[in-house]
Amino acid sequence: MSDQQPAQGPHEVPPHVSSAPPYAQQPGVQQPGVQQPGTPGQYTYVAPQQPPGTAAANPAGRASLILGLVSIGLGILIDILIQVMIRTDGYMVVSVVSGVGSLFAFLTALAALIIGLIGIRRPGVPHVAAGIGAGIGIAGVLGIASSYLIGTVGSLLFF
Repeated sequence: MSDQQPAQGPHEVPPHVSSAPPYAQQPGVQQPGVQQPGTPGQYTYVAPQQPPGTAAANPAGRASLILGLVSIGLGILIDILIQVMIRTDGYMVVSVVSGVGSLFAFLTALAALIIGLIGIRRPGVPHVAAGIGAGIGIAGVLGIASSYLIGTVGSLLFF
């Protein structure tokens, strides 16, 4: 009976349970949010280190975001150009410029969507730009595709 442990109160921690974080803290290395010896009541935060050789960037995400913004800019530019051309040129020129411009805007939005989805699937890199680019891409693709569809159905029904 000499190997019995003393009774533990409600606030005592058993000796086999460690109050240390689940990861091993190396001496002299400051872990995120861990109270360091000699600093009572003060917590410091150290950002986790990136493994050497890995970049903290997502080039596919960045490209997706840029293509999405180019798609939006192209759509706005075509809208302005069409408004100017309506007042100066004939219907045929306006129709051709509108169709070609919308096709380019659709292709850049589709590229933003595809590259954004590729960027989202890459592990270990930030996904914010890829998510925004994919969102802009899906909005552009759906908007332009529905516009083409409505125009086609309208011309077939009311021609």
